[in-house]
Amino acid sequence: MACEELKAKLASEKEARAFIIQDLHTVKDPRERAQLLQELKQIGATIAATQRALNICLTPPPVASLAPQSILKIQSTNPQPPDETDPNWAKNIAGGTFPTGSGIEWKQVLDPQDEYDESLVSATGWVIHPDISGADFPFSHPFGSDYEMSIAPDPQYSSLLSPGNRDTSSSGSYASEIKQAQTLPKSASVDNAIVFDGVLPMEWDQNLVPESFRDNVHEGDRVAIYGRWIVDCGHDDFHTEIHPPLLMACGSIQKHPDNSQFTRVLLTSRPYLVSQKYTVDTDDIYNDNASDDGTFYSHILKEVIKVNAHASLLVEAHPKIKSFPFKGVNLLHMIVSAPPVTDIIHVVNRQLVVSYRFTIRSGCAVQVVQNDAYSFGVWIVLNSAGYTPPPLPHRNGHRVSKDEIDRLSTDAGTKYLEAEAISAAVQLLFGGIIGVAIVELILNRGVETDQYDPLKENNVLDRTGAVIDAHANNIPKNAGIVVDDTQPFPISGWIEARWIETPIIVK
Repeated sequence: MACEELKAKLASEKEARAFIIQDLHTVKDPRERAQLLQELKQIGATIAATQRALNICLTPPPVASLAPQSILKIQSTNPQPPDETDPNWAKNIAGGTFPTGSGIEWKQVLDPQDEYDESLVSATGWVIHPDISGADFPFSHPFGSDYEMSIAPDPQYSSLLSPGNRDTSSSGSYASEIKQAQTLPKSASVDNAIVFDGVLPMEWDQNLVPESFRDNVHEGDRVAIYGRWIVDCGHDDFHTEIHPPLLMACGSIQKHPDNSQFTRVLLTSRPYLVSQKYTVDTDDIYNDNASDDGTFYSHILKEVIKVNAHASLLVEAHPKIKSFPFKGVNLLHMIVSAPPVTDIIHVVNRQLVVSYRFTIRSGCAVQVVQNDAYSFGVWIVLNSAGYTPPPLPHRNGHRVSKDEIDRLSTDAGTKYLEAEAISAAVQLLFGGIIGVAIVELILNRGVETDQYDPLKENNVLDRTGAVIDAHANNIPKNAGIVVDDTQPFPISGWIEARWIETPIIVK
């Protein structure tokens, strides 16, 4: 999505240049003309820099290396996808673009009206371009702009891609990431038969992902993910995403102090789930059973009417937070393998060992077992019936100005709070008449929304109380698992797998 943001930035800068040129045709005062010419020079340099950045983004450098495919896999079966022979299946689910064509920004493929993902999907693949989004809709992101990446999926998960996920045209939201996936190096790490014809984006509110996790995920790492499969209604290519994950793990090959290699997999999970419904009572913001005021656009119309009737001073948009981060019983299974053995020259005695530490909340469970001669299984249970959700962090008011919204991309900005459209919708849906000028005046006061305090930092690499180098056939029970209800994540932590090698003396 970084290229999309650069495209929007470039369009905005070119529009600003057009206004300056228009003013030059009418202004006669020499000093004003000199000022405009200086601004024209500056905006020209800015446009050139943005264009260069966009060119680089559209032709990204190749990924130097990939983590071996074998080090991180999952065992799960995805639900039956829609009819892939219909090129409009994702568009049909969306029903139009947000906010006027679709009432919500993203709809679940398997259950478009539900916000919980009781029908999880899963995928594995490789990380492409992990980053922080610079242009998210602020009213549905009270935990900050999204941490995002694209996943170059293993072939068995290509059914999760819509036509928009395969669009390499200039208008495709993920065209550059797809092209980058198509140039991934084929080696012992990747089956040479794999053809990457699309990517699966992942988006997750950045403050709900530990910084220690984000800082240790890099391009080319393996990724395993379980979560909510959605169609993005905010873009007219209607691509699909995992948004947000319930659980995500990223794996890479690291160097041990003894110069051997080991597999490291980091894992984190969803602490809160943001709703796309808006409350009128912030005391009930964390309660599924409390009444709500509908989705964004219908809520904004009611807010404008309230302000116009002097029942409120300001338009407000407070998104509800779902009572649970997940619903139902979720049994998740990952397989973590030691680095592939390539040394066939020297005769060695290899022993498979594992190290790990996981932090969990009460009601969650994790178990590490030997899977086979090369790998370990990580079994995770997340059951909402036995789970007590954490309290919300402190909620802060945040007023979003009309200018801030207008500076977003056209997909996430001016269309949302367009005075003409709101004035017409009020008349159509509620029968009242509020003129465009009045709506503009109301919106220019800004819209009050929420920003939550950052979560208590959770060091996913904490080694306190960890199991270290346990032999595969002697993994200790009830060790390396810390129950801590002061942290909000259902589960987080790490696991490492490696070979301990000792030479065999041949006499």
